[in-house]
Amino acid sequence: MASSLGSAFGVAIFAAVYGAIAANRNLETAATVVIIVNVIFGVLSIFSTIFLVPLKHLMLQKITSVKPCYRKIAVGNVKRHI
Repeated sequence: MASSLGSAFGVAIFAAVYGAIAANRNLETAATVVIIVNVIFGVLSIFSTIFLVPLKHLMLQKITSVKPCYRKIAVGNVKRHI
């Protein structure tokens, strides 16, 4: 749901920028500006992800939560470890 909503907002923003610039100037300038705006939004999203997602906490949680899980089961007369 979040990716669909974000995608819809992105399309709406870029279409509005393209329409506003294309109405006053030529189409090539409008397309160039929209691509530049798209790259700026992409860089901002990468930086916001880097700064807002606590990577160190997730890595420590994964390392400390891994525990070996051995169970003994009996199949016939043979005991096996899973």
